[in-house]
Amino acid sequence: NGVVRGNKHVECYDLCKGDAEALQEIISLDAGLLDEMLEEKGISHVLQLRYRGVQAANTYMQTSEPWIKLKSAETMDEGKQHLEFLLYVIKQLALLSAPFLIEGFAKVQTILGNAILSAVTTDKSNDLWKQAWELEEFDVALAPDILYQKLEVVE
Repeated sequence: NGVVRGNKHVECYDLCKGDAEALQEIISLDAGLLDEMLEEKGISHVLQLRYRGVQAANTYMQTSEPWIKLKSAETMDEGKQHLEFLLYVIKQLALLSAPFLIEGFAKVQTILGNAILSAVTTDKSNDLWKQAWELEEFDVALAPDILYQKLEVVE
C-alpha cells in the first residue's frame, strides 16, 4: 500500500490550534531545518516537538475515525487516506525520534517494512536518513506490533 503526504488533512478536522500547528510543523520540516533546530534550540525542543506531534496525531486519529470509515464502501477511500496520512506522520515522528529513542525507531522500521526506512541508521549524518525524511510517497508492508510494553506498577 502506498502512503501519500497530505497537508490538507491537517486542516480537515476540528483539531485544536496547537494540534494542527504541531502536525503542520512536523510535516513541513525539511532535513536541513531539523539540523538547524537541533543546533539552535537543542534536543529538548526537538523532543517537545515530537511529543506534541504524537498528541496531535492521536487527536487526528480519534477525530477522523478511519476504522469506522473503512467499514463502509462509501467512506472506505476516505478512511484509507486518513490511514495513509497517519502512516506518513508516524514515519516522520519515528525519524525525528531516531537519535534518541533507538529501540522504538528500530521497531517502527520493522512495523512499516519500507526498504528505505529500514536501511536508515540512528546516525542522522547518513544520506538515507535525509532520503527517508523527504519521502512523501512510500510503500509499506505493515507488520503490526506493540511499540512499547505497558509497564505494570508494583506496589
